[in-house]
Amino acid sequence: MELINNYFVDKNNNKWNKDFYSKENSEKYSNLLIDCTDCTNCTDCKFCTDCRDCTNCTDCKFCTYCTDCRGCTDCRGCIGCTYCTDCRGCTNCRGCRNCTDCTDCRGCTYCTDCRGCTDCRGCRNCKGCTNCRNCIGCTYCTDCRGCTNCRGCRNCKDYLENPIRFLRPKIGSRNDQTIAYWTSNNDVQIICGCFTGDLKQFEKRIKETYDDENEYRKEYDKYIETIKYLIEKTK
Repeated sequence: MELINNYFVDKNNNKWNKDFYSKENSEKYSNLLIDCTDCTNCTDCKFCTDCRDCTNCTDCKFCTYCTDCRGCTDCRGCIGCTYCTDCRGCTNCRGCRNCTDCTDCRGCTYCTDCRGCTDCRGCRNCKGCTNCRNCIGCTYCTDCRGCTNCRGCRNCKDYLENPIRFLRPKIGSRNDQTIAYWTSNNDVQIICGCFTGDLKQFEKRIKETYDDENEYRKEYDKYIETIKYLIEKTK
């Protein structure tokens, strides 16, 4: 263990800030990291193996590329997670299980591509979510919109067993998915970030938000043209 630039550094370039950790504690934490490299200020990470570039992790297990994680297991690329299991690319999750690319989730299970699970977007097989949007196979959700195969949900809108839908995975300034659902009345509901409404409302929102020459405006205009074409085809 060497002192380099105010950090106690072990042979694998894992390091602990001298202002917060003694050499004795740094050596103890270093011995808990198995073949981990380039980690910073990680403490009590038992059984962490082959981790890379982790930062401020505590009591994690089998994690890789984590930041500010607590009590996580088998995580990959997680940021600010707490008590997560089998997570991948998560951010600010709490009590999640088998999550993938989730953001700001709370108490979710088998989530995929979620965005704020106290206000879910595009969830898969989630449980106990609130204010879900565009979910599939969710259970015990509340105030859902555009759901498919839901169970035990409350106040769901436009529920269909297998609705016609058109998804554009990467679009707009958020580089996020935008989905059109054909409702039970054969109307089209658009779900895009925090926006939920019909096609006319969506088109109005885009015109209010972006100038005519804006690159995102052109992307959305093309998407709207596609939806209008599909509406004619499905009448």
